[in-house]
Amino acid sequence: MDDDDDDDDDDDNDYCDDDVDDDEDDDDDGDDDDYCNDDDDDDDEDEDYCNDDNIDDYDDNHDDDNIIIVMMMTTIVMIMTLIVMLMLLLMMIITVMIMMMMITAIILMMIINVMMMTIIVITIMMIMPIIVMMIMIVIYDHDDDNCDDDDDDDDD
Repeated sequence: MDDDDDDDDDDDNDYCDDDVDDDEDDDDDGDDDDYCNDDDDDDDEDEDYCNDDNIDDYDDNHDDDNIIIVMMMTTIVMIMTLIVMLMLLLMMIITVMIMMMMITAIILMMIINVMMMTIIVITIMMIMPIIVMMIMIVIYDHDDDNCDDDDDDDDD
């Protein structure tokens, strides 16, 4: 019974034995060595994942997507500002039609409405694309953190 147990243990160890690996290297191009060396597999996967060429390819492929998303967001913001401008113009025309008798009040209301429209439109046009760009930069930088400074974190 004891001899059978020893044989089973030897069979388990034969798979990763050096002699067996050398024989199987000729047939399988070293696949068994990779299977038996867990440390080398992990390092190779990390190096392949964080390879500079792969990062450059990823960046090249996803730069266009981010630019398209930013352009779509800015066009949506521009359309929203145009809608707001048109609504304010309609309100101004309605106030002018209501106050047709008082010319000075009409002039003052027109000046106030135009100033408010320009202030609102300028602030929306300046702030919204900046916010969208900041959000996209944060998202884009977060994707690159997978491969940056992994070794430095392990050393600490």
